Amino acid sequence: MGCGYGVFGIILNTITNCSVDMVDVNLRALHLAEMNSSLNHCSNVQIFESNTYSNIHSKYSSIITNPPIRAGKKIVYDIVMNAKNYLNENGNLFLVIRKEQGAKSLIVDLKKVYTVDILEKKKGFYILKCSF
Repeated sequence: MGCGYGVFGIILNTITNCSVDMVDVNLRALHLAEMNSSLNHCSNVQIFESNTYSNIHSKYSSIITNPPIRAGKKIVYDIVMNAKNYLNENGNLFLVIRKEQGAKSLIVDLKKVYTVDILEKKKGFYILKCSF
């Protein structure tokens, strides 16, 4: 969710050969994700436009995001709080957030919906796993 130029999706597809959907609202980001996916010989990858979940019609075992903090709290919360509606049973949301960009308050709010595990805390960044 918010694939940017495709780093997470390409790495996951390359390492695990899993099927990956990469979505972003930014058309330039999607173009770069397509180019990078092709350059890295990825297969089973779909790249398409979606404003948060507006064009998502599937359920996933994992949703991974580095949410666009500068897009505002409303967008960030839409992405993370509504992920549960697009996860399979036993699915997980993984996200990266900086401490300085509201990690602690977001974790408090996430715990109202998910079981939150802090997988890593390093140099001001948190990697979270959220399950329900």
